Amino acid sequence: MNWLELFKVLIGPITTLVVAYCFGYRMAYRNWLRQKSKEIEYTGKLAAYRAAWSLLAFMSEKENPKTVFVKRGTSDSPQYLLRRKQADDFLVELQKVFFEQGHGILMSKEAKEELFRFRSLVFRIQDAERSAPESQGDIVVKNEHIAAEVARIRETLASELRSQVQAQP
Repeated sequence: MNWLELFKVLIGPITTLVVAYCFGYRMAYRNWLRQKSKEIEYTGKLAAYRAAWSLLAFMSEKENPKTVFVKRGTSDSPQYLLRRKQADDFLVELQKVFFEQGHGILMSKEAKEELFRFRSLVFRIQDAERSAPESQGDIVVKNEHIAAEVARIRETLASELRSQVQAQP
């Protein structure tokens, strides 16, 4: 058997191995790219939901330094107040999170709607009080349904953020 016949016998299996290796490498590389793309998207969405979660402090039912709507007064005559400074801080922070940091692109439609529903409540109450220049402190909210609406927004947004984070791979 000369070297040419030996080459013919070996070329078939070697070619098969090279083709299988190249095909396997290409498939593995595509799979890696797909996984990397999903990982980058997940990381971005996680950052967006984390930023949205930080906005829940403004909607808290327990009074903290960021709470926009607070309940004051006695149990017989409770007063629901909008704190101007915290409301302005929320509006600035929402703009930062949503537009400047770009997290609004990756948020779900439901999360966006709840955030902007809360923003609309704040704007509506502030606009109603802007006509009265003598009021500089906290704004008394006369509509009792606002408290229930704020609680509903907070709960809906919190559950939406949780479900979106848990739905990710």
